[in-house]
Amino acid sequence: MKVTVSNTTLDKLINGIDSRFNQESLQIINSIGNMVKLNTGENVSYKCIKEQFGVCEDDLCTEKILLKNMTDIPNGGNSVKTIHEWLDWLQDSNKSEIFSNFSKALQLFITIPTYLLQIAVVNTASQK
Repeated sequence: MKVTVSNTTLDKLINGIDSRFNQESLQIINSIGNMVKLNTGENVSYKCIKEQFGVCEDDLCTEKILLKNMTDIPNGGNSVKTIHEWLDWLQDSNKSEIFSNFSKALQLFITIPTYLLQIAVVNTASQK
């Protein structure tokens, strides 16, 4: 009985990990990381952010260029703490309307639970 229960539990845990960390989710996480680091270039794409969060990719790239030239922006890595620092900076300085795509992507990224992100990815894939 213990072996069956343990194997079933392990199987559910492994399947849960697989479904939470599928390729689309990792692409979104990677894109948000690039966005927060203000990375630009030919190899940096925000198509998945555009599809997932409904932001304008061109406007987002323009906003990043503007942010990169500002001196008082949050500095750091791409952790959740850094994302909250960005959101606080955007709110405190009343810049969330100016950088609306940047702000919207960050807000949606931190508020949408992973399981809803998975459902949206599945729905988008089934519509294609």
